Amino acid sequence: MEISSCNDLIQLPKSMQNLASLQQLKIWNCASLQILPDWTGELGALQMMDIRSCKRLSSLPQSMMQLNSLQYLTIGYCDALQLPGWLGKLRSLRSLDVWGLPKLTCLPETLRELTTLQELKLSCFDALNTLPEWLGEISSLRRLKIETCPGLTCLPSSMKRLTALEELEIIRCPELRKRYRKGEGQAEDWDLISHICHVDIQRITDED
Repeated sequence: MEISSCNDLIQLPKSMQNLASLQQLKIWNCASLQILPDWTGELGALQMMDIRSCKRLSSLPQSMMQLNSLQYLTIGYCDALQLPGWLGKLRSLRSLDVWGLPKLTCLPETLRELTTLQELKLSCFDALNTLPEWLGEISSLRRLKIETCPGLTCLPSSMKRLTALEELEIIRCPELRKRYRKGEGQAEDWDLISHICHVDIQRITDED
């Protein structure tokens, strides 16, 4: 199901609560939507959820932690939204893609509990200055992408513990590029990520 560009939509219709077999839900460009209903957590078959450009959406219901089948979650350009602490309760989550949340200054600590997470993408966070040391506890992580986070100056030393990490992609992060691009930073910085098979650190413009 895709709900998109419904500018007058204030809340989801209650009849959606009966969609017991719904596996994918996309909510895009719904400018008036402020909350998701508590019954969202009753969509037990949901495997993929994609919420983007819902500028007034201020919170996600705690009932969503009951979405035990949810494997892919994307949240982007929701200006009023903070990442909820219960995200770590999504036990089947394999991919988390988060971008463009102006209020985000740090990642919720409960993300360390995502034992099935294989892919983490973080993009467009001007206020994000550090990545936590507990990142190294997400031992299942295979791909990490960091894009347009100009405030980040270093990676956590726990990166060495991510032995399953196969791909690291860094784009438009000038300080990270200076430190971790092979041949440009210090040797000890490169050693932190040298165990990763595919490292791609890009400069898009001369200013990056």
